[in-house]
Amino acid sequence: MKLLFIATLISFAQSLQVIRVKNIPKQQTKPTPLPSPVDFFSTEQWRPIEKDLNSAPVFAVVTPDGLPFQYSSQKTPHFYCDADDALDVLAKIQSKTNVKGFNVVPFPLGEAFELYSNNKATIVPSQKAMIEAGGSTDINPVGQQVPLFGCLDITETTVDGRQRVPLFMSLVDARKAIKKAAKRSSGVELEDLEMTCLSLSGVVEHMTTYPNASGFSFVPPASSREYVSAYYHET
Repeated sequence: MKLLFIATLISFAQSLQVIRVKNIPKQQTKPTPLPSPVDFFSTEQWRPIEKDLNSAPVFAVVTPDGLPFQYSSQKTPHFYCDADDALDVLAKIQSKTNVKGFNVVPFPLGEAFELYSNNKATIVPSQKAMIEAGGSTDINPVGQQVPLFGCLDITETTVDGRQRVPLFMSLVDARKAIKKAAKRSSGVELEDLEMTCLSLSGVVEHMTTYPNASGFSFVPPASSREYVSAYYHET
């Protein structure tokens, strides 16, 4: 999993290009009935979706024993989409205890999403992303859907050679990618490329319902990518 994270993060910036892909609501493929969560995660249908999700990390504060930290008031452990949010929680814990060994650890998004779908974990979007998606400035991100930003006319070539539509956890990163893709593609104007905001759960449901449709890759915030690189370099 370490190599997958690093290879994905290094290659991403060099691979963006523009092609025309179908908009999600216009898919003409016959939908696949949605299975129950318990049944779905044990099927082969989940494996390629999990692989795509696992190219992006979320972040957990772990105890000295290596277990996800959980406040007594929390029903489930929290996995943060932005490493900075997990680091803020770590700082609060360290200010209240003399126990050493707490740390922030990257965790594959696909595995976290499976735990989330079975009510065993909470995936927490950043408050900044929630505001960028239209939420109020005082919104509590815990319990909210994870917003993803991107343009459905942009694809990137993943490390295994597949074409995927990149979806970003940061609106700023999505805008930068759109500008870069437009600059590299002849005959395409920036204003022709429309920004879209989707939810993580909605995208996974789409991938489940239309397994043969255009796929997606998932891109954490730039600060999170930097944290992952530093974390694996140190370990």
